Parts: sequence; C-alpha cells; structure tokens
Amino acid sequence: MMNEREAGRALARVSGELARLSRDQMTRRILEGSAVQLELGAVRLMLLGNSNAGKSTLINALLGTIAVPESRNTSSPIPVWFGAGEGEDYRIYADGGEGENLLETADRATFIRKYCFSVNDILDDKRARFDHIGWAAAHADSPLLRETGITLIDSLGIAATDADTAKTIRVIDSGVDLVVFVTSHVEMQQSEIAFLREKVLGLESREVPYPIRPAQLLIVYNDHGAGGTHEQMCAAADKLLAGCAAEEIAAFKEKNLIMLDALAARLARCGAYDYLRFAPEGTPEIMMEALRRQAATDKQALEINGDQIARRAKAFDALESRIRELAHAQVAGQDGAVLRRIIHLEAVIREIRSQANADLSRLQGDRAAIRQRIDSVRALGATFASANESVDATFERQRQDMMAAVACTLRASESAQKAIVGKVYELTEPPAFITPESVREFFASTRLEQEKMLEAWIRSVIEKDFLPEASRQFKTTLLEASAQPGDMRFGPEDTVSYQLAQARRLTLQQGTRMKNFCDQLRRSGAEDIGLSVPDDRTIETWAADMASTMETAILQSIASLQEEAYRKFNDKLPEIVRTIVGRNILTMLGSLWMRLTGNVKKFWKAVRDTAVHDAAAAICAEWFDANLSNAGNDMYFGIDRAYGRVQKNVAFSLSRQNEQVEAYLRSLETRLAGSSETVEAASVSREELETALAAQEEALGALREVLEG
Repeated sequence: MMNEREAGRALARVSGELARLSRDQMTRRILEGSAVQLELGAVRLMLLGNSNAGKSTLINALLGTIAVPESRNTSSPIPVWFGAGEGEDYRIYADGGEGENLLETADRATFIRKYCFSVNDILDDKRARFDHIGWAAAHADSPLLRETGITLIDSLGIAATDADTAKTIRVIDSGVDLVVFVTSHVEMQQSEIAFLREKVLGLESREVPYPIRPAQLLIVYNDHGAGGTHEQMCAAADKLLAGCAAEEIAAFKEKNLIMLDALAARLARCGAYDYLRFAPEGTPEIMMEALRRQAATDKQALEINGDQIARRAKAFDALESRIRELAHAQVAGQDGAVLRRIIHLEAVIREIRSQANADLSRLQGDRAAIRQRIDSVRALGATFASANESVDATFERQRQDMMAAVACTLRASESAQKAIVGKVYELTEPPAFITPESVREFFASTRLEQEKMLEAWIRSVIEKDFLPEASRQFKTTLLEASAQPGDMRFGPEDTVSYQLAQARRLTLQQGTRMKNFCDQLRRSGAEDIGLSVPDDRTIETWAADMASTMETAILQSIASLQEEAYRKFNDKLPEIVRTIVGRNILTMLGSLWMRLTGNVKKFWKAVRDTAVHDAAAAICAEWFDANLSNAGNDMYFGIDRAYGRVQKNVAFSLSRQNEQVEAYLRSLETRLAGSSETVEAASVSREELETALAAQEEALGALREVLEG
C-alpha cells in the first residue's frame, strides 16, 4: 500500500514547479497556493457546522491534540488547514489568492490568542480586523492525518456572520473532497439543510464549482445528552437528499450518519482542555473565573467518570473509521481526489506547453512579418531611387525642348513678324492730333522742334493704336498659333503653347506618380514608417500648382520681353525720328501736298509709312529676334527658373521621402536583428520548458502507476 501522504507531497512538488514554469500570472498564483495546500495533504476534509455545534471539540478529538480553541466565547475568524507533521507552527497567509503570501508564523498559543475572536471582538463587532487574512496552515502530530494523507480544514461557523459564511463558501468553492457536517440538532435545522444542498451538494439553483456527492458527506450529530435516534437522523437525510437516487440515499443512511459525544471523544483522546492557557486576550476576569471552574469540572470528570467517558467515546471510533475508509478511496480510487488533481495538473501542463508554442509561433510570425516589411520597403526604396534618377533627366530634356522651341519660334517666324508690323497699314485715319493746324505748325518749326513733335506723335500712335493689338497678336503667335500658313519649317511642337502643355503634362504625370507611390506607402504601413503621406486631393493640388507656376512663369517672361522691347524702342525712337527729319521726306511731301491739296491724310500716310512703320518694325525685331544677348534673355531665364522650381520641388519631395524610407528600413533591420535574437532565445527557452514539463509528466505518470497498482 502506498504512503498516502506522499501523494500530496508529489502533487505539491509538481504544482510548485508548474507555477515556476507558467507565464500566466493568475495560473501561477493558483498553482503556488495549491502547492502550499497539497503539501499538507492530498485529500481535503472540511468540517462544517453552526457555531457552538461542537465542531472545534470534534477537530481536537480527530487530531488527538488541542489544536483549536474550545470556548463559547471564542470562534475562529479564518479557515485553518491542518496537515500531518511535527511541531505546533501556524502559518498565516493573506487573502486574495496570492499563493505563498505569508504574513506571519506563530506557535499555537500565540495563534489562538491573536487570531481567534475574543469576547470583546464578538461584543464590539471587531471581526473586520481579520478581513485581510485568507487562511492559515498548521501541522499536527496526528495518526489520522499521517496515515490517510488528509488535510483537515477547520472552517468558520456558517451562521455566525455573513463575512464568516462568505469565507467558508470560498473554501468550499476552491474544491474539497470530504465534508463532515457537525450539528447539535438530530433532525437538523432547515437552515443547515438549505446550506448543504445549495453550497455543498449543488442540489439547488446555485452552481457549485466542485459539488461533492452524498457518499463524500458525513453527518455527525453531537449528542450532548439531549437524546436522539438514528431514525430521526434518517428523516433529516431524506430532506437533505431529496431528489437524489434512492440507492444513493439508502447507502448514505447506512454509512454516513454518525451519532457521538464530541466532548467525551475529546476528553478520551486529549484530556481536559486548558481553558486558562488558551483564553483569548481581553477575556474579562469574571469569565476567566468561569473558565477555571469549567477546567476543574473536566479534570474531576476524568478522574471520577473515566470509564464512562471512554464508553461514550467509542462511537467516535466509527467516525474515524469511516473517515479512513473514505480518505483511502479518495487517494486510491479511480474517481478520487488524487486522480482528479493529477488530471488537472496534466491539463495545466498541456496549457503551459500550448502557450509556449503559441508564444514561439507569434515571435516567429513577427520576425517573418518584419522580413516581409523590409522587402516591401526595399521595393519602395528602389522606386524612389528610380524616380530620383529619372526626374532630373526628364526635366532637363523638357527644359531644353522648351528653350529650343521658344528660340526657333522667336527667330524664324518672319511671317508672324510681318503680319504684326502690317498692322501699321490698317491705321488709315489720321490720329486726332494731326490736323491742318498741327501740320502747318510742324512746317513752321525748326528741325529740333520738328523732331520733338514727330517723336511725340509716333510714341502716341504706337502706345494707343499699335501696341495693344500687336501685343495680343504676339502672345497669340507664341501661345496659341502654330506655324504660319505655308511655312514648312514649323510644326505644332515648335510653338511655346505646345511646350507649355508638355510642361503641364509633366507636372500632372509627376502628380500621378506621387499618387501611386503614396498608395503603395499606405498599403505598406506608412504610419509605421512615420511618413506623412498626403491624400489624393493634396497631390492633385500640388501638381496643379506646379503647372500653374510654369504657365505663370512663361506669361511673365513674355510680358517681360514686351516691356524690354518697348524700352529699347524708346531708345531707338530719337534715332528713327532724326533719320526721317534729316532726309526731309516729310517736309517735301508735306509741303507739296499741303500747298496743292491741303490733304492732312496724305501727310499722315507719309508719317505712317516712314516713321510709324519703322518704329513698329523696331519693336517686332526685339520681340522676335531673341537671343542670349537681347530681350530673349527674359524668356529663356523665365522658363529656366520655372522648370528649376518645379524640378527642385519634385526632387526635394522624392529625396525627403527616400530619406524617411531609408531611416525606417534601418529601424526595421535593427528590429529584425533583435527579433532573431528573441526567437533564438525563445526557442532555447522552449526546449528547456519542454524538458521541465516532460519531467513533471513523468512524475505524474509515476503517481498514476502507484494508484493503479
């Protein structure tokens, strides 16, 4: 036959080792607490009953020593778990399921005085001072515990206070294997029956986590001489087990109903109780005197009525025998507590192993995800690199094409130049300031005065009648019109408008490229990279702004060219006027016409065909004969600056994004290196864990073999 106490110690060792191996905090706490309790014994026997039913007296008789106080004025505020062992040490643990959260170790006398209710506690309702205490563990040199492997649990009275009852129910719900219910009423009170059915047997609506069967319950009637019969106890059993199978009720009545005298049993096993030694602190003197008289009565009864007490204590042997029988079944039976706890610990092993596998798989998955992210970001980096390589060449080609088209259009569009200068011949009517009087004044003036008058007339005609229409046609020629009809050297691609459209198309293409790229960034987790990825609307606005910047620059360049041409016209106009006046063309024509006909129109026609035509030709020459040494500079440099700004913006954006991607790539590679080390460490830890779990499985397997053998 196996040493039944060793079963609890073996289970305690496995539970403690699994607590060390578990990574789940709640599981670890439960296993730590279970290890402490299993060290006391593999089978849990709990004594229940109302206050003053004789429960403490019966516990002392079972343990064969004074382990708990016996007094009508005291009661235990915390559950005490007794296991077989030497000494009288009591270890007090905190409440809250913290495992081995040991508060204090005390001897028996100190425990009884400090951790049991005194009269003042009860009268003044000071039970709250024990609320933080969960339970206590103690050893007793008891043959019953030593031979059966039982842990005997002294519970709080079930009807003392709600707080006491709640602590008792917590112990029941944690899982007990045997229950001895002590009652001082042979037919049991209705409250006692209700408590057992609802809290212990699970026969009512309340769900009991670990309900016990009727075969695991002993009803002990503590007969104080009031009398009672087995039939009365059977009647109470019928009420208690209503709804159970008839065979189960019959077996319960036959084996699990016991009548005894707890006081006689304790006197026979332990002798007289030393009330004075174990009197709680704060016991009033008047009560101490009563305790002295009670101690004297117990000693006298033992001396005078020893044989009678021994005979009355015989009934206690039946209880002890039944407890041994049930305890053995719990240790060695196939549905007993030991096997159930083995199965539970095996499930914990599977859970720990499964969690370890899941953790390792998660780490491996994280590493694979990082690798995939690195590949994705590297692909994005390649896209950026390609974009950066192509953008400079693309913009340079566009700029050169634009410059060439402008130069070609300005230098070679002779037909456009003639068409614009030809606008002079549409000025058929003399301007308002050329009248017979002004003509006579012109002829009567000196040469210097004539030059000034003619210069003013030409300037006025150019500014008011020629330049507005000629400028419009100049812009049309550059920005809207293609080559002049019949000019085989020109095509649409040679016009500034075509190149402007190309520039706009380039910016829009860049916007589309940025859209696609930003979509890739979002799909690849741009938030993790730390990029501020613009949305499609922002990109469209950005591209449109670049196109607008280009167009504005071209128009500003054309306007600048016009201003430069007019400025140079101002410089050339005095020379044109001096040439005309010096040749006396107007004087000769004007004198003749004025003398013969007095026709102002003829005079105006002479001014228009000589002076105004030459002035207009000078302006058009500046417009169209553009090169790097004249007014064409503004056009070239304007276009160059516009393209440069766009190119700079695009290159800066790509470069900035590329730097961010590279920085994120470096961080990913650092994470991958750390992840690889983590996975490697986790793999080693997993192998060590598997070895440790296998050892615990082997220990449980060996215990199974002993049980089955």
